[in-house]
Amino acid sequence: MNIRSWPLEQIMQLPDCAFGERWPIILQGAGSTGIPVYRISMGALPEWTVIWEIWGSTCATVGSWCRFRFRLGDQLPTTEAQFQGMDALFRGFEDYVGLGSAIMFNPVNPPTLRRLRVPVHAAGRRLVMGFDVTSAIAQPICAGLVISSIPKEVPDWLISGHR
Repeated sequence: MNIRSWPLEQIMQLPDCAFGERWPIILQGAGSTGIPVYRISMGALPEWTVIWEIWGSTCATVGSWCRFRFRLGDQLPTTEAQFQGMDALFRGFEDYVGLGSAIMFNPVNPPTLRRLRVPVHAAGRRLVMGFDVTSAIAQPICAGLVISSIPKEVPDWLISGHR
């Protein structure tokens, strides 16, 4: 059944299995205190994207902190102003935590946020990550998302309730 004309709210009520294949987008690099680093995904996100998971990892020394932030853009930023000028991946999230949509963590407790199911209108833009660490020695960081696209069709039996 074609569901292209359905409103987003109705599509998001479908069971997880209706969203099809999920794939990771992983961005990584190395940075040190006071030097923000930016990375951009190789490919564009689907027009409408569903974020299922966010995670981060580092081999930084114990006692240091890492911070990563996601934006949507078409080019790799070279300055913090360019990065801040891009659309935030999660609208309103930066107001909630007050950290410019940053996710901060230490090497002992890397973040893993699962079962998010957050729809994002990516409009064919790419994922941009900005990160920095509180360490004088360059430390690696790796962060990513697990995403899928919004379904455009579902089997008739899924809508009719017959399984």
